[in-house]
Amino acid sequence: MRVRLDSFALDQRRMGPALLAVTLTLTLTLALALAVLVAPTAPSAAAAPMSPFQAGPADDLWAVPAAPATLVITTTGGAPVVSKDDYVSGAAQLDGLSYPLQIKGRGNSTWGWAKKPYKLKLDQPAGLLGMPSQREWVLLANFADRSNLRNHLALQLARRTRLNWSPDTRFVDVILNGAPQGLYLLVDQVEQGTDRVELPKDSYLLEIDERFRSSHEPGFRSRRGTPVSFKDPDELERAQVREVKQGVRAFERALYGRAFADPKTGYRAYVDVDTFIDWYLVEELFRNQDSNFYSSTYVTWTPGRRFAMGPAWDFDLSAGTKWNAETAPQGWHTRNGRHWIARMLEDPAFSAQVKERWADLVPLVEDMVAQASIAEEVIAGSAATDWAQWRLAFDPVAGSRHADTFDSEVAFLRNWLEERTTWMSEPEVIFDLPSSRVREHRRVVRVPVRVLAADRPVSVDYAWQGGTATRGKDFTMTDGTLRFAPGETVKSFPVRIRADRRPEPTEDINLVLGNPDGARLGSPERLLLEIGQSDQRPDVQIRADRGPWRGRGLHARPAPDQTVRSAVRPGTSRSFQVRVRNAGGGTGHYRVHASGVGPGATVRYYSGRTDVTRRVRSRRGWPVQVDQASSRGLRAVLTAGAEAKSGSIREFQVSTLWRGDVRMVDAVRARVRISS
Repeated sequence: MRVRLDSFALDQRRMGPALLAVTLTLTLTLALALAVLVAPTAPSAAAAPMSPFQAGPADDLWAVPAAPATLVITTTGGAPVVSKDDYVSGAAQLDGLSYPLQIKGRGNSTWGWAKKPYKLKLDQPAGLLGMPSQREWVLLANFADRSNLRNHLALQLARRTRLNWSPDTRFVDVILNGAPQGLYLLVDQVEQGTDRVELPKDSYLLEIDERFRSSHEPGFRSRRGTPVSFKDPDELERAQVREVKQGVRAFERALYGRAFADPKTGYRAYVDVDTFIDWYLVEELFRNQDSNFYSSTYVTWTPGRRFAMGPAWDFDLSAGTKWNAETAPQGWHTRNGRHWIARMLEDPAFSAQVKERWADLVPLVEDMVAQASIAEEVIAGSAATDWAQWRLAFDPVAGSRHADTFDSEVAFLRNWLEERTTWMSEPEVIFDLPSSRVREHRRVVRVPVRVLAADRPVSVDYAWQGGTATRGKDFTMTDGTLRFAPGETVKSFPVRIRADRRPEPTEDINLVLGNPDGARLGSPERLLLEIGQSDQRPDVQIRADRGPWRGRGLHARPAPDQTVRSAVRPGTSRSFQVRVRNAGGGTGHYRVHASGVGPGATVRYYSGRTDVTRRVRSRRGWPVQVDQASSRGLRAVLTAGAEAKSGSIREFQVSTLWRGDVRMVDAVRARVRISS
């Protein structure tokens, strides 16, 4: 059952706080009673279990906060709170109870604003205003949020998703050393622990934070440039830092690899996809300023398990407000950039899951927006006092001013979220193929395009937009338009690959979608189609000691001109130099194999000082990468045993394989006579 609240309004100015509280209690009681009356006699077997930290869907007024409580903090000797580093001792009075505590400032840019945010550390764990018992708490000032509701609404929404945990919230009127400080949001501290971010032993709570060095937080940048900082544990050993670096490196290697979309070997093997999707949708809905992996992006990881996103955090600069700017409800934000979510959205299967999950969340989002009107009335009295103290006396944060009154600011927020919800619900058109590679031989590649969540006719243009491959020589295609009837979800267009005999490196074709009608562009809207390198002919050569190279410029199985002859006495050795030259048109990826010799003799192979004998004699061979017109060297040392029979012949062969459109092999041989 859902209670619709669009037309429900309360006027606290006429009713007063006490009557308002009674009215809300009666409303909630009536709603729950009705829910019981119409509920089925047995629970549905298909109902998914809720996380123990997440509120259930039967809480119909979940976005409506309790009336603000009064939090009185008195520091020892009236000491001012002026530092983010040093705590000041004192005590707090809340809900008729006293709590010895310590208090300090917190935040980054928010600490520099007129209304200060704080962190509280209780001497003993306590459950404040009905929240689970903890020692550490946060007081968010919300100075950049003139509605005071952005953090509350976003975090309450996040608590109803598949994220493992998200902070709970309570509004409080703060009095510090006898001076009223205005309306604050009391919030759970993001930290590892029972009833917060619960993780197994030896797990990590991490934050993606571009400012971790300036904030003096321990952390590192991954090889892809992701700024990872450690939130928990507090005390780190080198082995732990190394462990997380290796975990992130393995994940990013899969995420940015060629087969990243493979469901078994790609990024999905490393992440909890459900948490990534739900975290993304909450952040994108609010168009949270820092959510494109700038800061306040939390990740949890247990070695041997998968990375999970969350908790959600820090929404004061969101939903129309951005640092020094105002944002429209139309347009993508969180998915923009070069980060994990953006890369995952290049996988059409991930994009389809995101769209499907968004459709599931829309009713919840609509309830949240509808309940915002009641939430406004609940905090209206405290907000009026807060406005008189902070909004009228101080200049607002640039980009945060959308109206001149509290009521109008909340109306702006509601309207913005309504428009944002409508915009994100529009059908999307995407390439239904991740960037991929095809071999260079005569063939037609059908490029699929998919429409997500469409119930109407849709059309979209497709076109070639450059690349290293030449249209008309390496491939042919005609730009055009795909038209989808209602109910049609996938159509395709052809790209014809042309084969030739020229040695060429890997070439790519950039394809784009544009001018959608009846839908908007989703992700991926661009596709990189690679034509694999062709005719990367290896040229393997051999010589004894410093003699002339044999097999130079020849591409065949061993023949007289591919064979070097030498002699060795029993009990001695002879060195041979082998090199693999790249006679193709681009970087060659070859495999080197070795075989042969005979009784009474051995051959060892070396790359520099590294013995690679086992690898070159293996079935897969020794992989080498050789740039165009370059070479890679190998040394072979043949040793004749003392028992080797004089006059006998020993032979070994080195071959190099390239497997692309075709299979190309070049080989050389050493023919060695055992001399007396």
